Amino acid sequence: HGKLQTIQSLLFQILCEIDRICKKHNIPYFLAGGTLLGAIRHRGFIPWDDDLDVMMRRQDYQRFLAVAEKELPEHLSLRTGSTEEGNHYLISKIRLSGTVFSSEYLMHFPRLHNGIFVDIIAQDYTANSSLGQKLHLKLSLLARGLVFKKWSGGSAAAARGKSYAIFDLVKRLFQITYSPQQRHSFYYSQDQKNDQQNDRCIEDI
Repeated sequence: HGKLQTIQSLLFQILCEIDRICKKHNIPYFLAGGTLLGAIRHRGFIPWDDDLDVMMRRQDYQRFLAVAEKELPEHLSLRTGSTEEGNHYLISKIRLSGTVFSSEYLMHFPRLHNGIFVDIIAQDYTANSSLGQKLHLKLSLLARGLVFKKWSGGSAAAARGKSYAIFDLVKRLFQITYSPQQRHSFYYSQDQKNDQQNDRCIEDI
């Protein structure tokens, strides 16, 4: 329980930095998923939640990526498919140096930064028609599957059966490649100054 509270406190500090950058550059953003639910229902985190999701419209997301690296303090770094070799995430992450927070699966990728992170997710427009929306969803799930296949490596048959075999077939038929744009010990100290900064951030967000 103590570790979870530490993680949540660190995530909130990262959020405050994101909020600072977005306000400075007039970039709208909003909370998403369980983070939004926790903010409304619990006035904070869902008690068992250990991640934090921030969402932006695509054009705002691109503006954020353009300024984040130079605006982030030294202990935080922007991690995307174009800034980190071997990173195939479709979203961006702000990671905290001096920490390790990773699943057993991702520990197989030691070259990647596996510190505590906040997810930055782009929101795209979809079609107005029901058919177009369904097609958009299917293509998004296909892209997601292709990324998972890229992470796992190896043959589709040895990975997860028919679904991955389909992904391999689509890759061969359409010559799909993975561009950087497509792939896209805890350390903790808290003093009175941090408390004051966090209080200001709570009032502002």
